[in-house]
Amino acid sequence: LGTLFYGLWHKTIPVRAISLALGLCVLALSFFIRGESFKELGIRFDNIYRSGRECAIASLISMSLIAFVCIHYFDKSYSQVIASPLTRFLNYSPWGIIGWVCQRTAEQFLLQSVILTRLFQIFEKKVIALVSAGMLFSFAHAPNPRLMILSFVFGLLCCILFSRNRNIFTLGMMHNVIVGLLFSLL
Repeated sequence: LGTLFYGLWHKTIPVRAISLALGLCVLALSFFIRGESFKELGIRFDNIYRSGRECAIASLISMSLIAFVCIHYFDKSYSQVIASPLTRFLNYSPWGIIGWVCQRTAEQFLLQSVILTRLFQIFEKKVIALVSAGMLFSFAHAPNPRLMILSFVFGLLCCILFSRNRNIFTLGMMHNVIVGLLFSLL
């Protein structure tokens, strides 16, 4: 039975389109009822430079740490760490790249705009909301323990950046860069 639902979900475009449309309608209705603005949800361009700068710094630090770990602990050569991710990324079709970018940005939207904003309303202490959202992001990447640890740290970092700037687009791009590097190296 699970295989049937898996096949329905992943192989039939009409089922995916209908479920995606219904999910988006429910989210839009939720945001409308709560009176949340686009700015509160992180859908904004007025602070893209400041937010992009912070995300770029966080990305460079993260990528440097990932490259260091891969070179020194997984016996990857310098060329495998630097050249391989670029050549693998360029092998994707334009539609594949657009889908890749949209998917990671949508993940950040769900984590930040939906989950984190609700957790800020539930918990009095901001730290508890940030750690809880990071844990939920980590659980979404189960059952791989290494990936869960990386996802927790990255999710927590994204939550902190979102609470400072509230910009989904820069976080989505940061997510794309880090995940692209990880997929290329692993």
